[in-house]
Amino acid sequence: MNIICLDTEFTGTVGHNEILELSIYDGTGKETFHHLYKPEYCRSWACTEKIHGITPEMVENEPHFSEHIPELQKLFDTADLLVGFAIENDVKMLSRAGIKRLEEERCLDVRHLYWACRGEAEGVDLFAIPNLVTCAGACGFDWESAKAHSASADAMATLLTYNVLLKEFADKFSVNFNGAFLDDDHVKKLIRKLRKRVDEAIYRRDKELAEGYIYLFEQGGLYNMVVRHQEFSKETILKKEFKGQKLIGTIQVADRWQACYDIVKKFQRRWVKGVKLSSHWKLKEKEVEYFKNYTNEYRGDSKLYKHMLEYGKIW
Repeated sequence: MNIICLDTEFTGTVGHNEILELSIYDGTGKETFHHLYKPEYCRSWACTEKIHGITPEMVENEPHFSEHIPELQKLFDTADLLVGFAIENDVKMLSRAGIKRLEEERCLDVRHLYWACRGEAEGVDLFAIPNLVTCAGACGFDWESAKAHSASADAMATLLTYNVLLKEFADKFSVNFNGAFLDDDHVKKLIRKLRKRVDEAIYRRDKELAEGYIYLFEQGGLYNMVVRHQEFSKETILKKEFKGQKLIGTIQVADRWQACYDIVKKFQRRWVKGVKLSSHWKLKEKEVEYFKNYTNEYRGDSKLYKHMLEYGKIW
């Protein structure tokens, strides 16, 4: 299996976040590509410079990343698996810079391996995995001989961590392999198992985050809806009042984003223009009853509704 293990360092600047350094290792542990780059737009990056140590002077005479795209594209086109630590950040930047065919199914995040092998058993949340320095150090990488946050050192540490954890994952899930060698079929099988476990964990997390309560309040003939993940205090519920508004009804839903989408869509013709808050309606009894009787099930697409609601694109 042709593996590419990579790491990039960025300017981290708002507006034009650009690649400053890229390192690529193959599966044997050989660094097959490394280069510094001069940004096309950014002239300084004081915040991230403190982390990776790349100064504007260091890249002044280096090429722009775009000059290496043809060469790099050939490397990525021949790869069966792209390995990285928080690889979605690297892929996002590489894609934005012009590299194509960086499909998610070809990418493996070493953070997920760490979680499946060690984090899950230790009660570490999939979304709270320690940083690369901690994970690689726990897998035996010697940071004393390498500079953390340089692309070369980080890619090397990521590859070692990947190799150690992949064997641990194979042992944990009883995937038989000969000695210390995992052939391509074993690796593919392990990756499928890992992705299934990660997808299940993400689903559980998203399902839990989607749950919530929706309250309908009334004041002066106008109705206002409040959406919350956590339930209001018992005091508020018993008083049936919140900030001068009368509590009309409460519903507990499996997916509050879906519920908000459905209910607001039902109420949209009753929206009162000219009110400070855009979520005020003049409702009839049938709309109030619709609210009180509303229920739903989690369908797994809460993020879509959250995105739509946040950006006002609910219609």
